[in-house]
Amino acid sequence: MNEEFSINQKQDAREHNIPMLKEFQNEIQDLKEKEALSGKTVHLIHVNPEDLTDEDMAIWEKVKDESVTRDDTTRYRQSVEAINVLSRKHFMGFISNKAGVIFLKREFDES
Repeated sequence: MNEEFSINQKQDAREHNIPMLKEFQNEIQDLKEKEALSGKTVHLIHVNPEDLTDEDMAIWEKVKDESVTRDDTTRYRQSVEAINVLSRKHFMGFISNKAGVIFLKREFDES
């Protein structure tokens, strides 16, 4: 009985995340288009937003609110490298650049 309840909870969580994931993918598509129009494309030009997952969404939210840590980016990088989806690797590069700026800002603020 408990196992069945746990499976149902997981299914509910996945179904709840689908609209959030789609919203995230649309956000990245918008960023990709804006980068292309500005001529400043680096990583997003090779990102297919439909390849992005809940994991990508979670790290992006941490980058946006500047709560991302070095441990977060290390775990994320290891996970993405293990999956070996090229589009996600390019998104990882984008995340690494954004996170790097946050880390430098923190170091500067601390000194």
